[in-house]
Amino acid sequence: MAALHGLKKATCMVAACLCGPAFSQTFWEDAGQGMYLGNAWICLNDTVNDVLYAGGGDWFNTANSAFWPLYRYDGAHWDTLGLFGNELKTAVIYHDTLIVGGAFKWIIDDPIKRIACYAGGTWQPYGDLNSDPVGGGTVYSLRVIDGVLFATGTFRNADGLSCNGLAKRVGGHWETVGPVPDYVGDAYMKDIAKFQGKLVVSGIFDFADHSIRNLMQLVDGAWEPLCSYCLQGGFDSGGQMAVYKGELYIGGRSHYSSGNPGQGGLRWDGEQAYSIGEPGQGVQTVYNSDTYAPKIERLVVHDSLLLVVGGFRFASLMGTPGVAVWDGSTYCVPGGGDISPITGAANAVFYHDTLYISAGFGNGFMRYLGDDIRYQCSTLGIDGNSPAKEVFRTAWSSSGVLNLLNLSDGPHQLRVYDPQGRLVLEREVRSAAGRSASIPFTGHSMAVYVAVVDGQQADRFIPVR
Repeated sequence: MAALHGLKKATCMVAACLCGPAFSQTFWEDAGQGMYLGNAWICLNDTVNDVLYAGGGDWFNTANSAFWPLYRYDGAHWDTLGLFGNELKTAVIYHDTLIVGGAFKWIIDDPIKRIACYAGGTWQPYGDLNSDPVGGGTVYSLRVIDGVLFATGTFRNADGLSCNGLAKRVGGHWETVGPVPDYVGDAYMKDIAKFQGKLVVSGIFDFADHSIRNLMQLVDGAWEPLCSYCLQGGFDSGGQMAVYKGELYIGGRSHYSSGNPGQGGLRWDGEQAYSIGEPGQGVQTVYNSDTYAPKIERLVVHDSLLLVVGGFRFASLMGTPGVAVWDGSTYCVPGGGDISPITGAANAVFYHDTLYISAGFGNGFMRYLGDDIRYQCSTLGIDGNSPAKEVFRTAWSSSGVLNLLNLSDGPHQLRVYDPQGRLVLEREVRSAAGRSASIPFTGHSMAVYVAVVDGQQADRFIPVR
């Protein structure tokens, strides 16, 4: 490891000295690594061997080339497990063996491409996931589902079979998954999960007949859309997924402005899609603004909680270095506040019950020192012991009038935000008998607006004329 210290990029050394205000040390510290370790797309807790793997997204130069390292940590010492010829994107333990995937075409001097296994102390090829005879391609996700290993990415072939970025390991070789549709351009398959007995695939793809875009599920041997109007916008993308409390959570990047019910991510219960956090109160890159949709990089289920990780600075208006804790109705954040104002977090993992994140402060790979990852929590969640009540909602009429329904009697503060997160209306309104006075409002037809009352309750509405 010492031999590698002199090979770190100078920019990384500067970042390690300058990033992160001093107060972050109260809650965060470097994970003990002697090198800068940013953009760790691989963060894997190997419970079989009791080690943590991290790295794969940042590089250093030697005299003749650049390498993307993968590191191993046993709780006391770090060492280098492999040096790869391009990024690593994913890793999994399969049959007690470490499997890694990415965009690499060699490991040190061995021409091992895109997917490899670490067995007997050496790296070995793990089948052929190739784009074309001379081209590239990337493995974005490796998942073990019901004992079967699946791979997703931009590779076009799997062991010689046309697959367009989706394959499974069967009997020591790779096979296709379901029918291989015709796509518009190249398909970017980002992740695969199983929900309600069906395989679900997310990414950036569009069927040639435009019947399915960015999300699909395999039903009786055929691909079908997962949900109507989900991730249909031109800038939407599907990312990593996780099943949590009976719902499918979908990361990536979604936008309210393209008609999605969620910003930055969605959750799907099998019949309807919802936001992860109320509009105006979810994860945000700019305080109290949904102007720019954040990207959710990772979804990590741990001890009945879901960690949402990505390029954001706030969750329910609370500062955070790109990681938020979701319990199904309420966001919490770990201590440390908004200490990563530019990059957010790329990944997170629990090792020996301690939270580690790859983020843009300190030495790039940090561990949490607080007693509880739910250091600060929003007050916007639903109390399970509270009596049921009517949910706040908006009603807009074609005459250009907005009404607020199911509010308590008395005055309330209303703010309305346009699809770009800009405040377009702010005023006090009074409610009586569950209905407010009429509020004149004329917005752009078919655009999604968000009405926020008292900074706590929110609902979307679309002026339709």
